[in-house]
Amino acid sequence: MSRARAEINLAAIAENLKLIKSKTSAQVLAVVKADAYGHGLINVAKEAEKAGADWLGTALVEEGIALRNGGITKPIISWLTPLGEDFKTAINLDIDLSISSIELLNEIISVGKSINKVPRVHIEIDTGMNRGGFGGVDPARDPIADIAAGKTPETKNEAKADTLFFVQTGVFSQRAEADAQKANLAMQGIQAQLSESAVDGNSVWRVRIGPFGSIEDTTSVRSKLTILGIKPTVIRVNRS
Repeated sequence: MSRARAEINLAAIAENLKLIKSKTSAQVLAVVKADAYGHGLINVAKEAEKAGADWLGTALVEEGIALRNGGITKPIISWLTPLGEDFKTAINLDIDLSISSIELLNEIISVGKSINKVPRVHIEIDTGMNRGGFGGVDPARDPIADIAAGKTPETKNEAKADTLFFVQTGVFSQRAEADAQKANLAMQGIQAQLSESAVDGNSVWRVRIGPFGSIEDTTSVRSKLTILGIKPTVIRVNRS
């Protein structure tokens, strides 16, 4: 018998959601990623739906699929959508998908055409956290209009041929620890390199992936790292 147990009060969750709903006229999205933060994906989602949630949100596509298969009828959005996910099932189940790169958009469009159904998508913009989305987008332009026209959104970074981008996954004071992370990334199909530098006279090793020609090109690997539980940081380096 387990020494620890969690008792989830679904009625309390419902009351919390109703209180939020009573304070705003905006639509409310109930986030139920990671098994509803350990509270039980399907049970919490159903309670949220009954309490008036307008949307249900998940990180992973498979979580969104599980919600729909579990009887959830409200709109669902899944926002961590790297290349190669089960987009066919998601589109068939009317799950909204987050788009963070042209490459990903093209794949989802292709899947939609193969099943003769228009996907529902949301455009993700990187506003500075460097975790995902279209980065460096010029606010004077409308990236959604560019995407609808089949164009890559213009960015402030792409025109700078003298700039390179790396995705950094960690900084270590011990070479062995950096080597261990590099090996773990290789097991996930991600090739990284070590960069040694000095901080206050002591050597540190940075684990980096790249180089990339633009911040847009880092989107796919950043999404994969986030799914793996690794916080990516984008580093900009001048060639000169």
